[in-house]
Amino acid sequence: MKLQILQKKMARYRQILKYYGLKLTFIYFLAQKSDKMFYDFRRKILLDFVLKLRKEAQIDDSSNEKGEETTEFPKMIWTMWQQGEAQIPETVQASMKTIKDFAKRNDCEFYLLTDQNLTDFINIPRDITEKYKRKELSAAHYSDIIRFSLLYQYGGIWMDATLFVSPYATVKMFEGDFFSLNHPPKYPEQMERTIGDFKWSGFFLAGQKGGSHFKHIRDLYLYYVRKYPVFIHYLMMDYFILSEYESNHEFKELVDRLPILAPAERVWFLREHANDPFDEKEWEDVLKTTPIMKTTYKINKEEVVPESYLDQLLQGKLKE
Repeated sequence: MKLQILQKKMARYRQILKYYGLKLTFIYFLAQKSDKMFYDFRRKILLDFVLKLRKEAQIDDSSNEKGEETTEFPKMIWTMWQQGEAQIPETVQASMKTIKDFAKRNDCEFYLLTDQNLTDFINIPRDITEKYKRKELSAAHYSDIIRFSLLYQYGGIWMDATLFVSPYATVKMFEGDFFSLNHPPKYPEQMERTIGDFKWSGFFLAGQKGGSHFKHIRDLYLYYVRKYPVFIHYLMMDYFILSEYESNHEFKELVDRLPILAPAERVWFLREHANDPFDEKEWEDVLKTTPIMKTTYKINKEEVVPESYLDQLLQGKLKE
């Protein structure tokens, strides 16, 4: 078993070296050793790589294109579970129920995309879809391409299926040309670093249709997937968003104007406190101050602690 793991690791390093060269292979090695080791150094090298890739792909050549003028925010909620609704785990079903309730309260259309109905809404380039079908492109990265394609074509709100939406949340909180969760932590020394310094979160994105920023990020993703058969970093989406932030002053202004609706500690509350005893008073405070929270599907129901926050989520009681 150990020999097989070593062989897989060596094969992976050979691929990284082949496609990215010695410098980025070293960066990849540092990332495998520790998330915290030389973080700023690694981030700078990877951002430089993406910025060069951006120039190579001529992403900014269309920056002056004028999109369709829109005034009313598209009241559309997008989420996805590739395997289909019948395969959604219970924890995700419980979270998605809060997304559906949010859509209903705010007169929004709710769309659950799957591998089966995706073409009813959007056309992903055939070569990209074939890579996904051959498992040369992960479901997560395929989903990344889909969310930016949808937001560019339709606008509205993209929510990962593993999100809990507070009953106090309103669509007006998220309207505008671009919205994401700007969620700097209260205690940054206690939180893991993020590529975008908590200025956005890829699991919750919103905006008007036709935004050049959505197009740029989508096109950069397509170019990258076509050129590199292996990913140098799992969170490439954040590097693509960061490259847009560094290259597009209009997008930078949109990001810098984002309100702080809740700190990172609250956004991750349900994940960090999943098996803590449910406290009604604490939870009411969280609901009123935190419109969006991240949950997870990586939970065995047998391990759920009775009367915990996760237990309440599965019973559908947390929305009350």
